[in-house]
Amino acid sequence: MVALVASGRGGTKIFQSYLDNHDQILMIPGFPLMYLYSHWATWIEEVSGSLTWQRAIDLFCVKHGSVLDSRRVPGLTGLDSLGTQGDEYAGVDEQQFRRHLAAMLDGVPVERRTFLLAVHYAYGLCKGWDLASKPVLFFHLHYAPYLKELAEDFPDLKIVHMPRDIRSSLPSTVR
Repeated sequence: MVALVASGRGGTKIFQSYLDNHDQILMIPGFPLMYLYSHWATWIEEVSGSLTWQRAIDLFCVKHGSVLDSRRVPGLTGLDSLGTQGDEYAGVDEQQFRRHLAAMLDGVPVERRTFLLAVHYAYGLCKGWDLASKPVLFFHLHYAPYLKELAEDFPDLKIVHMPRDIRSSLPSTVR
C-alpha cells in the first residue's frame, strides 16, 4: 500500500496521472476516496457497530459515487470532463462493481481494511485488469489526517507526501 497525500495544492492529481495505467499499480483515478475513513466511522456509529457488507456497499455507492461515474460529483477531481472535447469521464459499471464487491466480501468479517482493498479490487476487475500483476495498491488519500487510520490498517504503508511552497499555492487557493 502506497498512500499519496498533499499539502498546499501540491500537484498530486498530475503526479498520479503520470502513474495511470502502470502495469504494476492498482489505483482509482483522482481522490474520490479521501473521506472513506471518516465515512466508515460514521457508518459504524449509525448502526451501533452492526454494519453489514450490503449496507456498506449501498452507502459507498452513494457517498463515493464518483468512483463509479466521475460526473456524479462535478469538479471533485477534474475527471468529469476528460478528453479533447471534454465529454469523457472516469468510471465503471455500477451493477458489475456491486457484484464484484459483494462476491469478495461474502462471508468475510466486516472491517474497513478489507473494504478498502475490496473497493480497489472491484474497480480493477470492472476495468478488466489482471489484479495478480498489480502488486502495488496506490491510494490517493489526499488528506493527511487520515494517515493514522490508514497506517493502523496497513502497517507496512509507504507514503508519498507532496508539499508545495505556500507562496505559490496561496494565490491559487484564494482564487
